[in-house]
Amino acid sequence: MRNTNTRENKSQCYRLIGGSITIYCSSLDFFKSLFIENIVKLAIFCYFLYMAGEIRLDSDPTPPNLVIRGFKDFSYVEQLIRFGVSLKEVKQFLPYRCSNISLVSISPNDLAPCAMYILKDNLERTIKMSRDFQEQGIDIFQLPRDKTQVYYDWGQSKGAVISPPIVEISEDDGNIKVVTDGLHRVFLARELGLKTINVIIISNTAAPLPFLPLSWDEVKITETVPPSHLKRKSRFNSPEEVARWNLQSPRHHERFLQGFENGLVLKLGSLHSSST
Repeated sequence: MRNTNTRENKSQCYRLIGGSITIYCSSLDFFKSLFIENIVKLAIFCYFLYMAGEIRLDSDPTPPNLVIRGFKDFSYVEQLIRFGVSLKEVKQFLPYRCSNISLVSISPNDLAPCAMYILKDNLERTIKMSRDFQEQGIDIFQLPRDKTQVYYDWGQSKGAVISPPIVEISEDDGNIKVVTDGLHRVFLARELGLKTINVIIISNTAAPLPFLPLSWDEVKITETVPPSHLKRKSRFNSPEEVARWNLQSPRHHERFLQGFENGLVLKLGSLHSSST
């Protein structure tokens, strides 16, 4: 239950996401202070958090349910991305095998989505996670090199893992920086007006993104997963288009071969049969 008796206390502490924004003021001053700066984003976000039940008084008890199990540094995560990610249809193909992979701090406004929807439940979950992690001294928007991957138990999630959002520099789309994983965190970072967020950037990939980059205006918050044609905009319309991509230019073919260990060359006929 929210504490609605705002007359009893002269001063209340309202916290948004575990201290990312903390406003100490009387109830009247609280609403006045919303207009100091960045009014549009802050007011919208305050309203969203209120509806989600995430604006609370310090006196409201929130039992801790987050247990941190351990960390992995960036070098571990880099190797996991480079050699642990393969093409679903062709397991020998590693799209990030020869990629440039780095952990960088970047403005969330410089990033583009490739999904057309944000799930409301997942957004609320991310807000709660951020608050609980913050209370244990971990900022999920700024995971550092020595704690790039965090292992944790949280509520019903046992043995869960969180890493920085993954961003690919799309060589096929004018080097746009496209969020391929962690879209909810990037969305929240934009809504909060955060200046920077730590992300893992991947460039020089062996294959193009299967989906096209979008503008943020195309992203909608939804209650349920939308039908396929409203999820993303596909780059390829058929397996044949995927198979022909590497023959469209010398650069495409060079990138394609980088995905195979020891220079292994897979015949296009085999790729086509594996894709169907």
